[in-house]
Amino acid sequence: MERWQKVEKKAVTYTGEVVKKTPNPIVKHILTIIQRDSEMHHRTQQLIVDLMQGTIQMTPDEVAETWDMIEKHIETEHQAVELAREAKQLLLDRHLPVPEYLVGYLLADEEKHNALLDQLRLIKDKMYPYA
Repeated sequence: MERWQKVEKKAVTYTGEVVKKTPNPIVKHILTIIQRDSEMHHRTQQLIVDLMQGTIQMTPDEVAETWDMIEKHIETEHQAVELAREAKQLLLDRHLPVPEYLVGYLLADEEKHNALLDQLRLIKDKMYPYA
């Protein structure tokens, strides 16, 4: 995990260097997205280390405390996916490749959010097998 974290740190550095040098706002934006993702990957890797070492945990009570709010967010994420799909189709129909590319990124990210929340629901269900 530590080696992987070092790779993510390099990615943050490299993307930062390109962001500073490119005058193109599209390239700058895409690399900033990648840079922030790499920063989040590094943080997630540390969370995994902490979980494996037992320095943090997630209890059923902690999950139950906020589950109603998480359910509302799940519905919001589903709405975002539908709107992104509509926007992507509109852009495809109008033959606008760069905006369609960016909407495609947003759609994939929203779908990723849905997958993360679906997995969180599965974890919750395993914590509460009779719920």
